[in-house]
Amino acid sequence: MASKQEDDAIALVGLSVTMKCKKKRIRKAWCIYWLTKRNEYTHTILLNELSSVPTDYRNYLRMNEEVFQKLLSLVTTLIQKKNTVIRTISPHKKLTATLKFLAMGQYECPKYSTINPMLLKNNSGNIYSVLKNCES
Repeated sequence: MASKQEDDAIALVGLSVTMKCKKKRIRKAWCIYWLTKRNEYTHTILLNELSSVPTDYRNYLRMNEEVFQKLLSLVTTLIQKKNTVIRTISPHKKLTATLKFLAMGQYECPKYSTINPMLLKNNSGNIYSVLKNCES
């Protein structure tokens, strides 16, 4: 029967062997690939394709293209960032993300992972105020 010291020594040897065998994970630069293909996988291309089929466009945003463009022109001044150094999100993308959020009732769309949920709340308030002012 092995003593406690021998058991500890065997455990330490086994641990050191597994630590030496463990390879460092080689990181892949997959994000660079996506950044170069950003225009290929954006919502803008999808909306351009959907505009050829009005029922699909309406199903996606819950409004037709003319209404979307009108709403975008009304809301752009409120949701557009000014004087920023970093890359900003276009008003078109912000409005699309907000409308998808309002249509779905949840925030789970990976296409808009860069959109902060607080931004959606602010955009919703801006849409409401613009539409309320148009009504009166």
